[in-house]
Amino acid sequence: AKDSTVSPPKAIKLTFSEKIVPAFSGIKLSMGHGMAVSTKTSLSDDGKTLTARPTSPFMSGKWTLSWHATSADDGHKSEGSYDFTIK
Repeated sequence: AKDSTVSPPKAIKLTFSEKIVPAFSGIKLSMGHGMAVSTKTSLSDDGKTLTARPTSPFMSGKWTLSWHATSADDGHKSEGSYDFTIK
C-alpha cells in the first residue's frame, strides 16, 4: 500500500478495472539514487491483474513503484506511482 513499511515483497499485484495489454503495460521498482530491482511480470487470466515478481533482492529504504497500463478495450493509457519503504 502507498506509504507503507513492509518486508521485501515476493510479488506485487496491481488490479485494474478493465483488461490491459501486457505488451504495453508494466511496473518499475526504483530508489531515488538510481537503484532498481528488475521484475518478471505476468497477467492474470481475466486480463485485469498485473503481477510483478522481483528477480533480485531489495535494499532497505524508500522505494517508488511506477506503473503504466494500456486498456485492451480502447487503447487508453494510464500511469501512476507510489512510494513504500522496505524495512
